[in-house]
Amino acid sequence: MPRPLPPLPEISRLLIVKTSSIGDVVHALPIMQAIKEAAPHLSLGWVVRQRCAEVLRGNPFVDTLYVLPDRPTLTELWDLRGKLHEGRYELALDMQGLGLSGLVTALSGAPARLGWDRNREMNSLFLTHPTVPGRGQHRHEVDLLYGFAEALGVRTPHPEFTPQPYLAAQARPQAEAWLVGLPRPRIALNVGASRAYKRWPVDRWREVAQELAASGRSLVFVGDKTDAESVAQISPSLAGRFVDLSGKTSLLELASVLAECDLLVTGDTGPMHIAVAVGTRVVAIFGGTDPVRHGPYGARNAILHKPIPGLIPPGQRPTDTQGAACMEQISPVDVLAAVASIQENHA
Repeated sequence: MPRPLPPLPEISRLLIVKTSSIGDVVHALPIMQAIKEAAPHLSLGWVVRQRCAEVLRGNPFVDTLYVLPDRPTLTELWDLRGKLHEGRYELALDMQGLGLSGLVTALSGAPARLGWDRNREMNSLFLTHPTVPGRGQHRHEVDLLYGFAEALGVRTPHPEFTPQPYLAAQARPQAEAWLVGLPRPRIALNVGASRAYKRWPVDRWREVAQELAASGRSLVFVGDKTDAESVAQISPSLAGRFVDLSGKTSLLELASVLAECDLLVTGDTGPMHIAVAVGTRVVAIFGGTDPVRHGPYGARNAILHKPIPGLIPPGQRPTDTQGAACMEQISPVDVLAAVASIQENHA
């Protein structure tokens, strides 16, 4: 049996290892904040991959940010080890739960290292306390991550996602410049997704966009440069006012744009979680992935999910064909009704 974790009031230096992805890093923000607010004396460090680091820049609760290359070499890991040892961390939290994150946690030199009980990629070999419940839990990732705070004696109600205003504050002038003259209500549309099985058909996005524009809503297209191709198939059919920002924003600019919108309609994407973090309501379209674990957090959002019974075995990632079949179950009428419901109930 490992020794008990040191009491939080006796810890002065705490390290979080949550390296990726964008949505996963966003999920961990309120947990980190709850810990820091319970122990304001803590000096808190965070290890994150380069592609996600922008999410943490400017966070008022992170004292030291360690940026890990997306594909670190042994030399880069050894350099990180030296920097972490200089931080003299007493406790490290491996919130990622994979082999590399476990190695980074061990390289920190922290004498106490807390992580999940899942033991993925032999992760627990690097931990002193692989005890945070995760295995077999069918709960949202945010709720599971709060297990790290609870292990440290921090218990706080969290029915909704703790707002992260710093995300939107840094690029607000640019967002306002892009959206100037675009009247409310503004509906942001994220028509793409990183994986094919998470994408709703473009023709259905086109129908939704046309109906929203015809009803007087302003549209703001967001996403990365690969989504711009889909937007190009949709925007010529629009008669109303819209702005196409797909592929044009940094992460912080995206956060500011979403904060200036009244609603985001999206698939299972990183921007979905950023919208939740900046307080923008979400209509989320889910196909083969599980919204209980990965959907927009909180009751103020709407989730459209019509799984096909028996199509995807539990715990298995859907194929592109399976995902497309599930996405086909959701109609433009479903999406438009969800948008109307949220706007009517939160006018």
